[in-house]
Amino acid sequence: MSSLREGSSSRPREVAGQGVVVVSDAGVVVRADAIACAALGVAQDAVVGSRLDALAAARHLRQQASITRLGRRALEDADRESLFDEASRLVAETLGADYGGVFLYEGERLRLSAVHGLPAGAARDLELTRADAMPPTERLSRPDPIVTPDWERERFLRRPDFALRFGIRSSVAVPLAGRLVHGVIAVARRVPHTPPADEVRYVEAVAHVLAAALDRAAVESEGRHRALHDTLTGLPGRMLALDRVAHAQRRTVHGGGRVAVLAVDLDRFKEVNDLYGVAAGDEVVGAIATRLRELARPADTVARLSGDTFALVCEDVDDDGAAAFAERIVEEVRRPVRAAGRTLSLTASVGLAFAEAGDDPGDVLRDAEAAMDRAKGHGRDRVELFDARLRARVVERVRLQAALREAVERDELFVAYQPIMALSTGQVTATEALVRWRHPERGVVPPGEFIPVAEESGLIGKIGELVLRRACADVAARCARGHRLTCHVNLSPAQAADPGLADRVAAIVDDTGLPADALVLELTESSLMEAGEEPLRVLQAIRSLGVRIALDDFGTGHSSLARLRSFPVDGLKIDRSFVAALDDGDPSDALLVAGIVQMARALGLTVVAEGVETPAQVARLERMGCRYAQGFHLARPGELDALDRLLEPAG
Repeated sequence: MSSLREGSSSRPREVAGQGVVVVSDAGVVVRADAIACAALGVAQDAVVGSRLDALAAARHLRQQASITRLGRRALEDADRESLFDEASRLVAETLGADYGGVFLYEGERLRLSAVHGLPAGAARDLELTRADAMPPTERLSRPDPIVTPDWERERFLRRPDFALRFGIRSSVAVPLAGRLVHGVIAVARRVPHTPPADEVRYVEAVAHVLAAALDRAAVESEGRHRALHDTLTGLPGRMLALDRVAHAQRRTVHGGGRVAVLAVDLDRFKEVNDLYGVAAGDEVVGAIATRLRELARPADTVARLSGDTFALVCEDVDDDGAAAFAERIVEEVRRPVRAAGRTLSLTASVGLAFAEAGDDPGDVLRDAEAAMDRAKGHGRDRVELFDARLRARVVERVRLQAALREAVERDELFVAYQPIMALSTGQVTATEALVRWRHPERGVVPPGEFIPVAEESGLIGKIGELVLRRACADVAARCARGHRLTCHVNLSPAQAADPGLADRVAAIVDDTGLPADALVLELTESSLMEAGEEPLRVLQAIRSLGVRIALDDFGTGHSSLARLRSFPVDGLKIDRSFVAALDDGDPSDALLVAGIVQMARALGLTVVAEGVETPAQVARLERMGCRYAQGFHLARPGELDALDRLLEPAG
């Protein structure tokens, strides 16, 4: 029995004595016998299958191309509405369906956000609820696709009214499931339809693109919210507060009234954190934030500027109304607060400023904060109004800050030295390094004027290190010439809280060759009283180097001598106000100073009296057993050559 191969013909051919032979378009060889009849059907099925495979491949490519386009739109930050419109059109047209739509959750409801295939306006306000869903929202809250081949045969789900209205018979719905379920994308037909698996996978792929876009938008929105809001209280932060000031100014231009900005700071809030812990401090901040919200009107803005500082922006107010509101804030903060299982009493300092047309919002907020600072300086628990005089001081302060930055760069700062003397011999035993600023136009600027500016601007660390290095080098050089001299240098609270300070002190002592025990770092009593755990750790690390710590301005911070035993200190300096009182003849003042001297010596602390101005003060201090003093009566601060002249007799 023979066989034939015909590569391109599908027409039957007669072969002598061998019956009918059929050759397929695919070039299949068919034997010319009875098997040929069966082979004919197989060959034709192969042709049809091949064509179906080609159609499926083409359909798959179209689907992939549409997903790629949609993904590109999503990455290009297309607005949400146009992205949903595009997705609705793509799923309907790519699958040859009648309708495509995107629903998004609004609370318990799924509201139609975009639709393709319905007349304009026909689907306005169309939504799904738990009682009326296609399919129910309980199932749409899970990521699995829900396929309904024929709604008229569906026994478990009720077809919603809008599906009846638009003649929907079948549907595929896939939740937009990312970090959470945002909504659902659906494709529907007016005829029954059982979708093949690739159609369902396609709708799932589109859903993934939309869910990823919604996730990214949610993350960006959360990021913006975190950037503009305080995480503890949920209140707007400084940037948003400034925006609200500007918004209120624009509204006031058209509507009249004034814009008031209030800065509120809790007095002695640090003590709450130190005594009861940060968690208690957070409770207090949260409670005060709630009270301020309750006091404010709906149109007012309450913001948190920093740890315990708030701002309120009030529009359409008059002067008297704003002042009365500020007083109510002070009264409200006075009410006891429950925190850490305790009842705490607090007060607040409030600054009030008004935003005029054209004012920069940042300047207005700074004005309110300046008034708040003045309220603190005038005794706390009060309201201060920002005025033209205070504005002039603020402007000058800003100018001084800029000039101080330039001064540091131009090396305009220098060190003056005030000797500390042994009262019994008059010999210089130590010197205190004091920073001075030689301004090119103003001459020498008083330290009381620029040191607070340095602390506010963050320059104090750089200035403090500059003074420390220069003073250590100068005193080390005098020690090398045979003088027994100790160097005293002041520390700011910001420096003391710097964890890297001990390492820098060690490096400076090593670089300059000054013996560690010849360096005394001074910290004011009030700053040590308010210091948290970190500054105390820093001071302990410095003492471990052999460097000594002294308490400056003792008597002004209300600490007891007994508490000194718990502080890492080696000496103290009696504040000048106690020394000045020795001339008044009041026995109680003399007893107080004598008590400080005797108790400090009993604790092994070195005592230095500050601000000695008269021979009588020197005599009384000597009788009390105070061995060291400094002040204008003994020697004024001067530059290095003045110190050298005092040291020469000991050379």
